[in-house]
Amino acid sequence: MNLISAMKKILPGWYWTLVFSLFALGIGLLVPSFIDQFWQRNSAVSQPDTITVTPYPTQQVTSTPMEVAQAASATSVSATATNTLLPPPTLEPPTATPFPSMTPTVTPTQSIFVNVTIEGIQGLPTATLLPEEAACEARDDWSLEYTVQDNETLTSIANKFDTWAQTLAEGNCIADVNVIRAGQPILVPGDSIPVEPAIVCEGYTLLQPINNAAGIPSTGTITFNWKGPRAPRYLLRLYPPDYDFSTENSDEWIDYTFDLRQNNSLDLTDLPDGGLWHWEVRPLDEDFVQACPGSPLWSFNKDEYDPSGEGLGFGG
Repeated sequence: MNLISAMKKILPGWYWTLVFSLFALGIGLLVPSFIDQFWQRNSAVSQPDTITVTPYPTQQVTSTPMEVAQAASATSVSATATNTLLPPPTLEPPTATPFPSMTPTVTPTQSIFVNVTIEGIQGLPTATLLPEEAACEARDDWSLEYTVQDNETLTSIANKFDTWAQTLAEGNCIADVNVIRAGQPILVPGDSIPVEPAIVCEGYTLLQPINNAAGIPSTGTITFNWKGPRAPRYLLRLYPPDYDFSTENSDEWIDYTFDLRQNNSLDLTDLPDGGLWHWEVRPLDEDFVQACPGSPLWSFNKDEYDPSGEGLGFGG
């Protein structure tokens, strides 16, 4: 080692580089030759072993007939195999899945009945049931029975028995004082049915409007007032300015009937014609039959009614 170190110091560096390069080249040339000789020696020494192969018995395999366009029949194939051939798999055609029907199927549903109220649906508070009113009972202290006559009203009957129409209605369980019928029996106060006094046909006195009054307007009201025979009913009849008294045409006059009182008020627009109007009063009995001679003809002058609100003057 000391020698080599000494030689490294003496000899230059390129010299040693050249030496090592030549050494490596020699090694590279000798190694392939050495390897080739080694394999040749091994081949000469080693002899291959003889292996006897015993064949397996030939197995006949019958193939399953298949539809082949080039062959009319199946051919038996001999094959030497180490494994048993399995038969080919049996192919089953796929099962077609039907498409869903486009026709909807109606599924019956079970009916459900629920007890609800209109208030419950609309969110309203439940109505509070009021106690039932006691059934109406006729007065048991009235024993006199009266039969309603034609054209009678509860008011006219009440006047006969010195009571009120509402009192008769409540005592007979009549819901509407204006609704009764002829022949209907009702209970009334008292012990006997009063006898209607005979109508005294006395004279008439005109109170208003004065006879042949002028300047009656076309609108507003007019009141007819008089004194005369006392009767259950009265008929007020008005004749328009152009009425012909020689014809007595009932289609042209205007009638009003009312009970007991000897006055009546009318709307002047119901008397549209302007001019000289005539009027009279006739007393009637309970059956609307004239009981006494009528009053004399009285008159008044009235302006013609104008829808614009202005009178057009008097008629002659």
